[in-house]
Amino acid sequence: MRNLFASAGMVMLVAGISLVAFAADNDSFTLTYTVPAINEIAITGNATLTVVAPAAGSLPAAVTSTGEVTYAISTNCADDGKKITLTMNADMEVGNVLKITVVAPTGATGVTLSDISGAFTLGVDVVTLIDAVNESALAITLELTSSLANTTIVTSEVKTITLTIANS
Repeated sequence: MRNLFASAGMVMLVAGISLVAFAADNDSFTLTYTVPAINEIAITGNATLTVVAPAAGSLPAAVTSTGEVTYAISTNCADDGKKITLTMNADMEVGNVLKITVVAPTGATGVTLSDISGAFTLGVDVVTLIDAVNESALAITLELTSSLANTTIVTSEVKTITLTIANS
């Protein structure tokens, strides 16, 4: 009887070793991941433009902001897949002309907007043909010219300018 148990134990031990010997030396699993659409824009700074009173008989000189306003952009879009549009909450007053230049990120095309009185409230493309990009410290330059043709005296006016990433 004792030999029978010993024989049975030996068979089980050999069978267990055989199973281990037949186990694979590698295996695999499936990884599923998702990368969402990334379309982020962030503006840093604000601009203050003050027209200086000219000498009698002269027009005021244009006033330009430099370096006060920049933006950063991150997008994983397809080639030429995005653009940036610009809107302003209200039109410029008669006699005041605003010119805006938005520096384009690498590979994209920037546009300078001049005399955008009514167009800003509707939205205007300022950067087009944007590829996947991650850049910061891109300049936004504003230039204000006053022709003295204002029908009312405006001592101070505040405008909100918004940049939006959109599909091309």
